[in-house]
Amino acid sequence: MTRILIVLMVIVAASVVFAFARLRTHNITPIEPQTVTLEGETTCMPHKNPDQPHTLECMIGLQATDGKYYSLQNTEPSLYDTQRHVKVTGELQADPDSPYQSSGNLNVDEWEFTDLNSPE
Repeated sequence: MTRILIVLMVIVAASVVFAFARLRTHNITPIEPQTVTLEGETTCMPHKNPDQPHTLECMIGLQATDGKYYSLQNTEPSLYDTQRHVKVTGELQADPDSPYQSSGNLNVDEWEFTDLNSPE
């Protein structure tokens, strides 16, 4: 009886560890750093856990045309406006520890507005 109980406890512990490992990587696409060009709309990045306490700051990001979110690094102040259509190019890296729903960090090298409201 003791052996059965120990085996069950080991199975439960392994299941819990596996579940937490899957939870931690949920919605994160592991990628090697690569140069990419993405198009989409600038936005405030959504938090991974919106029900948890968090500050109300706006971390500027990009919601790409495929619906995925990307954190933007090294941006110009004109990119801080949200709801602007842009095309950005840079090195994309995974960021599994981000508090935001992000498919990666994009270190912006080049960008251009693609909407009609571009500032001159």
